[in-house]
Amino acid sequence: MSEGSSEIASGVEEILNIIRTELSKNNLIDVPVEKRCCLGMDSEMPIVVVQSNCEYFCYGKVTSELIIDIIRKHILGGRPILERIIARGEICEEA
Repeated sequence: MSEGSSEIASGVEEILNIIRTELSKNNLIDVPVEKRCCLGMDSEMPIVVVQSNCEYFCYGKVTSELIIDIIRKHILGGRPILERIIARGEICEEA
Protein backbone atom coordinates (compact mmCIF):
# COMPACT_ATOMS: atom_id res chain seq x y z
CA MET A 1 0.00 0.00 0.00
CA SER A 2 1.21 3.46 -0.79
CA GLU A 3 0.99 6.05 2.00
CA GLY A 4 1.08 9.84 2.01
CA SER A 5 -1.33 12.69 2.66
CA SER A 6 -3.38 11.97 -0.47
CA GLU A 7 -3.37 8.25 0.32
CA ILE A 8 -4.70 8.83 3.83
CA ALA A 9 -7.48 10.99 2.41
CA SER A 10 -8.33 8.30 -0.15
CA GLY A 11 -9.04 5.56 2.41
CA VAL A 12 -5.77 3.66 2.81
CA GLU A 13 -6.46 2.76 6.45
CA GLU A 14 -9.83 1.22 5.60
CA ILE A 15 -8.26 -0.83 2.79
CA LEU A 16 -5.43 -1.96 5.07
CA ASN A 17 -7.92 -3.12 7.71
CA ILE A 18 -9.87 -5.09 5.10
CA ILE A 19 -6.67 -6.68 3.77
CA ARG A 20 -5.58 -7.78 7.24
CA THR A 21 -9.06 -9.12 8.08
CA GLU A 22 -9.46 -11.06 4.81
CA LEU A 23 -5.95 -12.53 4.98
CA SER A 24 -6.55 -13.60 8.57
CA LYS A 25 -9.91 -15.22 7.64
CA ASN A 26 -8.06 -17.25 5.02
CA ASN A 27 -5.18 -18.19 7.35
CA LEU A 28 -2.68 -16.26 5.25
CA ILE A 29 -0.65 -15.01 8.18
CA ASP A 30 2.65 -15.18 6.27
CA VAL A 31 1.58 -12.69 3.57
CA PRO A 32 3.42 -9.40 4.16
CA VAL A 33 1.34 -6.23 4.21
CA GLU A 34 3.31 -3.00 4.11
CA LYS A 35 2.54 0.70 3.79
CA ARG A 36 4.89 2.53 1.46
CA CYS A 37 5.59 6.14 0.62
CA CYS A 38 3.83 7.85 -2.25
CA LEU A 39 4.30 6.18 -5.65
CA GLY A 40 3.68 9.41 -7.55
CA MET A 41 0.27 8.38 -8.87
CA ASP A 42 -2.04 10.44 -6.68
CA SER A 43 -4.94 10.19 -9.12
CA GLU A 44 -4.94 6.39 -8.69
CA MET A 45 -4.98 6.29 -4.87
CA PRO A 46 -5.29 4.09 -3.00
CA ILE A 47 -2.91 1.74 -4.80
CA VAL A 48 -2.37 -1.91 -3.89
CA VAL A 49 0.63 -3.84 -5.21
CA VAL A 50 0.48 -7.64 -5.35
CA GLN A 51 3.81 -9.38 -5.79
CA SER A 52 3.72 -12.92 -7.09
CA ASN A 53 6.91 -14.82 -7.81
CA CYS A 54 8.87 -12.48 -10.09
CA GLU A 55 5.95 -10.25 -11.12
CA TYR A 56 4.20 -7.32 -9.54
CA PHE A 57 0.73 -5.99 -10.28
CA CYS A 58 -0.47 -2.50 -9.28
CA TYR A 59 -4.17 -1.93 -8.76
CA GLY A 60 -5.42 1.65 -8.65
CA LYS A 61 -8.42 3.36 -7.12
CA VAL A 62 -8.89 0.39 -4.82
CA THR A 63 -12.23 0.32 -3.03
CA SER A 64 -13.39 -1.96 -0.22
CA GLU A 65 -15.20 -4.10 -2.79
CA LEU A 66 -12.23 -4.28 -5.15
CA ILE A 67 -9.75 -5.30 -2.45
CA ILE A 68 -11.94 -8.27 -1.54
CA ASP A 69 -12.00 -9.28 -5.24
CA ILE A 70 -8.20 -8.86 -5.44
CA ILE A 71 -7.73 -11.12 -2.44
CA ARG A 72 -10.19 -13.77 -3.61
CA LYS A 73 -9.35 -13.80 -7.31
CA HIS A 74 -5.68 -12.81 -7.44
CA ILE A 75 -4.10 -13.79 -4.13
CA LEU A 76 -6.19 -16.90 -3.40
CA GLY A 77 -7.15 -17.84 -6.97
CA GLY A 78 -3.99 -16.85 -8.82
CA ARG A 79 -5.94 -14.84 -11.42
CA PRO A 80 -5.04 -11.15 -11.68
CA ILE A 81 -7.93 -8.81 -12.43
CA LEU A 82 -6.42 -7.53 -15.67
CA GLU A 83 -8.94 -4.76 -16.34
CA ARG A 84 -8.10 -3.10 -12.99
CA ILE A 85 -4.29 -3.25 -13.23
CA ILE A 86 -2.63 0.14 -13.76
CA ALA A 87 0.96 -1.16 -13.97
CA ARG A 88 2.78 -4.45 -13.93
CA GLY A 89 6.29 -5.70 -14.40
CA GLU A 90 9.02 -8.13 -13.46
CA ILE A 91 11.20 -7.79 -10.40
CA CYS A 92 13.51 -10.80 -10.61
CA GLU A 93 16.99 -10.49 -11.96
CA GLU A 94 18.04 -12.77 -14.76
CA ALA A 95 20.80 -15.23 -13.93
